[in-house]
Amino acid sequence: MANYYTQFSTVLDVGGRADEAMAVVDRMRAELDADPENGAVSEAAFDCITILAQDDKIWLHSDENGSAEDAAAIILAIGKELGLKGAHSFEWANTASRPLLDAFGGGAVRVDFDAQSFSLAGSSWIMEAMAHPEFEETIRALIDEVNAAKEKSASPSP
Repeated sequence: MANYYTQFSTVLDVGGRADEAMAVVDRMRAELDADPENGAVSEAAFDCITILAQDDKIWLHSDENGSAEDAAAIILAIGKELGLKGAHSFEWANTASRPLLDAFGGGAVRVDFDAQSFSLAGSSWIMEAMAHPEFEETIRALIDEVNAAKEKSASPSP
């Protein structure tokens, strides 16, 4: 039997306020312990995501089964408390301990501190894109462009 993994690693710059950021994490953990049904993250979030303070940054990572959505919620909470501006993004990977047809994928997360929201885009976008008739034509045009650039760079200059 295979083991399935969701892995990510991201560093959030908190501008020298790592202690304050970790206090937000501790508060979220306490709120989850007090009321697991109404927490901002899933019950397994703090068991599956490692969160470490390093100087002026916070490092969030998952070796096995972390939730990118939970990580985004934690990052958003830190950003809200510290008044961070702009956005933060990271990628995640879905993998397995052995080759399987349905085990590999991933996606990206964008946390928008200004809008106080986050969005996730998983690997299902490729299936949605392939459903559009112009998809194949667009891919072929991109491949032709790449091949033309390779040929141009490979030919000797006069």
